[in-house]
Amino acid sequence: MAKAITEKTEQIEKSDQNIPPVEARKPATGVGFRRLAILCFLLLVVILECGAAYLLIPVAPPLVPNADLESVASNIVQKSGEGNDSAPEPDAQTGIEVNLGEFSVTSYQPTTNTTLRIDFHLYGVIESDKKEEFDMIFAANNHRFRDIVISSVRSAQLADLTDTGLALIKRQVLEKTNRLLKKPYLNSIIVSDFSFIEQ
Repeated sequence: MAKAITEKTEQIEKSDQNIPPVEARKPATGVGFRRLAILCFLLLVVILECGAAYLLIPVAPPLVPNADLESVASNIVQKSGEGNDSAPEPDAQTGIEVNLGEFSVTSYQPTTNTTLRIDFHLYGVIESDKKEEFDMIFAANNHRFRDIVISSVRSAQLADLTDTGLALIKRQVLEKTNRLLKKPYLNSIIVSDFSFIEQ
């Protein structure tokens, strides 16, 4: 029996010598598990980014069906064909034009070291039923209105003055004038006989 135990011990010692030390052994599943964990993490980040983009990007309105599109197109064609022969008559919807005055403004441009002379005539469009009320309030605030127009034109950049529609200047004058009159009397501003000379 002692002989059998010694033989077994010798076999175990021989088999222990064939096993490499613990530091030299590499776990077979450790590298694969790390790669799988990194892949799952990256996949989770991509899914979260897609979800955030879905929530933050606005949704486009639904498209008009073809039948509705044809009716809209026919309405546009009919409206464009109406009234081409003569200008529309002023009424409460389109408004009437009122004279807001002639202006001659001199503006110094420090960036180019030039002086601009700007001449124009202003008209406003108001509703016809508010004309009497507008005339009274406008007469009481005429000088303040002129100050608004002159300061708006003087503060305008050269690009604003060369704009074909003078959109920025018109918008500024319209907003400031309606604020001055404490009621939105003016629907729009019309600039006539506009010219500027650079000296």
